[in-house]
Amino acid sequence: MLTMGIDTALSHCSVAIMFDEQVLAENSVLLTRGHAEQIGPMVREICALADVSVLDFDRIGVVVGPGSFAGVRVGLAFARGLQIDGGPQIVGVSSLQGLALGVHDDGEDKNILALIDARQGYFYAAVFDRDAKVIAPPFIGNRNLIEETVFAAAKGRKVLLCGPAAGDFIQIGNLAGSASENTHIDAKEIANFCACYSGAKQNVSPLYLRPPDAAPKKTGRYSAVYDK
Repeated sequence: MLTMGIDTALSHCSVAIMFDEQVLAENSVLLTRGHAEQIGPMVREICALADVSVLDFDRIGVVVGPGSFAGVRVGLAFARGLQIDGGPQIVGVSSLQGLALGVHDDGEDKNILALIDARQGYFYAAVFDRDAKVIAPPFIGNRNLIEETVFAAAKGRKVLLCGPAAGDFIQIGNLAGSASENTHIDAKEIANFCACYSGAKQNVSPLYLRPPDAAPKKTGRYSAVYDK
């Protein structure tokens, strides 16, 4: 099966192409903004390296958030654009599960807590088993809520934290866990996940978990719409 993984939800713009378990091409660039300008040329470049066409893919895995509102929309819109005229199946992956997928199993029975900074003392979080299967689905919460969720799910297992906010959370929290070195999403893991996906066909949509920080200005002739 020929698959592509796309991540534009966080601080990287990443794409990978896999055929079954073989990586054909990949690229990842650290970005604070500009994902929309980067994703198209990046996909064309790695398709050329892998000697495939965008019409050849069986499935495309895309990270649907939470994360940057603009970044989430960029990746999802790009994946949907490749699906025109009966193209590949789109498989959505949360950014938190994408992080958990990159944690390598050392054989120890433990849970994985994936964390992304949601600002103002809040975090996007989710709990997974060591195979990155969901135990507690993505949610937004403060330190206390996250710790309560982890303790309820732990059932005696150790906890490994991953994601860009893992180190910060350990410093302020009371979890007796350790932090993984995995702080960003690997597009290869997304491509591999969608190849192995056996669930129902998805109606893929963004996973935001909170409203955007920026709101339209309540001025001009449209102000009445926003005041209602």
